[in-house]
Amino acid sequence: TFQALEKAVYPRLLKNRKSDAPIRIWVPGCSTGEEVYSIAMSLLDYLGNRANSYRIQIFGTDINEEAIKKARLGKYVRDIAPDVGRARLGRYFVKTDEGYQISKAVRELCVFAKHDAGSDPPFSRLDLLSCRNLLIYLGPALQRRLISLFHYTLNAGGYLVLGTAETISDFSELFAPVDRKHKIYAKKSTVMRPRFEFAPGAVREPVLPEMPARGLPTRSEFEQQKEAADLLILNQYAPSAVLVNENFEILHFRGHTGPYLEPSPGVASLNLLKMAREGLLMSLRSSLEIARKKNVVARKESVRVEADGAPRFVNLHVAPVKVPGSKQRTLLVVFEDVTPPERAKAGAHARKQGPASDSSEQISSLKHELATAKAYLQSVIEGQEASNEELRSLNEEILSTNEELQSTTEELETANEELQSANEELTTLNEELQHRNQEISLANNDILNLLSSMNLSIVILDRDSRIRRLTPIAQKLLNLIPADIGRPLTDIRLGLDVLNLDQMITEVMETIRPKQLEIQDREGRWYSLQVRPYITAENKIDGAVVVLLDIHDLRQRTAELGQRTAELGQSNDRMQEELLLRRQAEDKFRILFESAPEAILIADANGKIALVNAKTEQLFGYRREELIGNPVDVLVPERFREPHASYRAGYSAEPVARPMGKGRELAGRRKDGSEFSVEISLNPIQTREGLLISSSITDISERLRVAQQAQQGAVLEERNRLARDVHDTLAQGLIGILLQLDAAEDAIDKRPEELRERLASASRLARANLEDARRSVLALRPEDQEPANLIHSLEHFVQSVRTARREKIEFSVQGTPRRLTSEAEENLLRMAQEGLNNAIKHSGATKIRVELIFAPSEVRLRVVDNGKGFSLESPGNGGFGMTSLRERATQIGAQLEIKSSAGKGTRIEISV
Repeated sequence: TFQALEKAVYPRLLKNRKSDAPIRIWVPGCSTGEEVYSIAMSLLDYLGNRANSYRIQIFGTDINEEAIKKARLGKYVRDIAPDVGRARLGRYFVKTDEGYQISKAVRELCVFAKHDAGSDPPFSRLDLLSCRNLLIYLGPALQRRLISLFHYTLNAGGYLVLGTAETISDFSELFAPVDRKHKIYAKKSTVMRPRFEFAPGAVREPVLPEMPARGLPTRSEFEQQKEAADLLILNQYAPSAVLVNENFEILHFRGHTGPYLEPSPGVASLNLLKMAREGLLMSLRSSLEIARKKNVVARKESVRVEADGAPRFVNLHVAPVKVPGSKQRTLLVVFEDVTPPERAKAGAHARKQGPASDSSEQISSLKHELATAKAYLQSVIEGQEASNEELRSLNEEILSTNEELQSTTEELETANEELQSANEELTTLNEELQHRNQEISLANNDILNLLSSMNLSIVILDRDSRIRRLTPIAQKLLNLIPADIGRPLTDIRLGLDVLNLDQMITEVMETIRPKQLEIQDREGRWYSLQVRPYITAENKIDGAVVVLLDIHDLRQRTAELGQRTAELGQSNDRMQEELLLRRQAEDKFRILFESAPEAILIADANGKIALVNAKTEQLFGYRREELIGNPVDVLVPERFREPHASYRAGYSAEPVARPMGKGRELAGRRKDGSEFSVEISLNPIQTREGLLISSSITDISERLRVAQQAQQGAVLEERNRLARDVHDTLAQGLIGILLQLDAAEDAIDKRPEELRERLASASRLARANLEDARRSVLALRPEDQEPANLIHSLEHFVQSVRTARREKIEFSVQGTPRRLTSEAEENLLRMAQEGLNNAIKHSGATKIRVELIFAPSEVRLRVVDNGKGFSLESPGNGGFGMTSLRERATQIGAQLEIKSSAGKGTRIEISV
């Protein structure tokens, strides 16, 4: 429909339209205003840049007051966006918290009012009337009435828009179809003038203010006497007269007119001809006609009048009365009596002549009357003919006047209807004006409260630099008072000295460019003076706004900031130097890192590889791009990945620099899947991003080969040690037994007690040698251990020693047991046996304690006794057993710590 309006209606409405002729549109039954605003947006879209050249008035009416209030606000929910379109939404709407609101420019084109289209006077002189989907809810009689009403309200060439379900088939003589699909019709010119009855409106009488009474000017005594004399002359000596209008109706009596006039019987009348006495009528009528038609003084002399049965003679004078500026014609009729003495002398003379003279006089009188009657009759005939002609002319004029009167009556009715419509329109505009006055009042209150609550110094000036508004802070700061409103700001001595303030304000209003100046008050406090143009909603410059901002603290802080900036600059220079040194150090580190003979790998606490050097690429066969970001487990054989993850978690909990996997078999896995033995040392690196672990990896395959050869040499050493042990223990013991047996043989007959003692001693020596033999055998025989059965082997060995020697030996395990390599477990077992044997044989201890401790990052074995101890610095101490301990610790990469002193016992600790 709106596209049809833009295509078929708007071009015709705007064709040859004068700029001062408003475009008037009415939407009855507008509800909440969607139809009104849609027509407004459609018309504005069509006009484009020409919209400001036309005056647009769109009236929206409805009988629902609440709907009208919502329409005035123009607020709608967010769901309208798809129906309106993005372009119109951005051009004609403002986004709010609830949804969207019609822009103020569009709302000002639309006037909403409560109105009943069926009973209230309509809007008139309309160009377009949109009544879509209203008639379908009304009865046939009301529909016919409204269609006729719409025809009346539209201008010639106006347009009517109906809903798709509505029609004007019964009023085809009033409207012609323009677009049948969209139900758009044009008004037809017709002579039919329908009559409408509207609800009567209250007519208000104009109320005029009471004017004070003005006193009459006082007159002098001479003027009063003169007026009294004039009245005396008029009343006593002036002839009788009457003032009549052009219809011979008496307007005023002057003097004694009774002898000439008397009321006629019947309906009371002041017509002069009806009141004339006998004998006066014909002369009076002819004189009146002459004076009226010819506008001259008419005279009749010696007219006989019968008054109370006695004849009287009177001279008639009929004169037109001329009043400057008056359109009313009046005639003055004067009755002048003939002098009675003259008539008396004439009567006496006639009586002396006798009867003949009386007859002669009577004949003369009759002749005179006859001549007068003839003259009067002739004048009557002429007057009658003239009257007939005038009557014919008047009849034609009356007919014409009647037609004009009918036309005038119709025009008056039309004017009356238009007046009612205009009155209704004025009422609507008055309501809208009241509504806008309320909005202006609210806005004014908001501005007053805003200015009074703002902690800023603001002065608003008009075009003449006169103060329009100001804030309380401005009053205090600029030494102003409320009475200064309306005075030029430049004429007031302000609390601050501002040079060329008037010139500054003038330049801002002329150039529309804000100006800013920093000034200082008499106390040395700094302020920022800003002058901005005062721009109205119509984008016009209507003054200036002067704002004073307290920037004293800001300047101080700026100075402090400048000082700190300088300090930061110096710090930045130092940081640049440090950064340069760090970059140099990084370059050195990169050179050392890349040229290191060992493979170096840096990973985070989760095992993700962050950095590798060239040696790592060479050792494992990966390119560094393939390693960085991947878990370090890719470099570990699959069978070791689970314990490696456990070990890595334990190390992350206690990150200290140490070798990795002491006493454990460590192996690396190349990209091609081959494995090789490695030795790893770990170093924690604390960074801002968290813990990093640096691993130094060395291929020890060649070292292990050399170590294996050394182990074979150690076997020979062990055999030599065993030979010494057999020589020192079993051989010496057997020699002692033989000596005891020889002594017993000598004493078998002579000394029985000595014999028993020698046998007992030999028995003890035999048992001791047997225990030494068993211990040596146990030490030489490798036990078939399970990989994770170190605890069981130690416990079994301690129990066997405890049973054989009846020594007090304790064994304990601390921490959570876990697997070690078979090599590490075997060497730990041998080192425990060596330490326990040394304690039993050489320390003379009464209490021995063996401890196996599983810490998160290492395993510790301790053998502690309370024996006699020995000095570590004395040469020769430790013997073959200590050498064996050191060799085994070196073999598995363990740390050996021996603490002993004379009389305080010995403590051996192995950490792997």
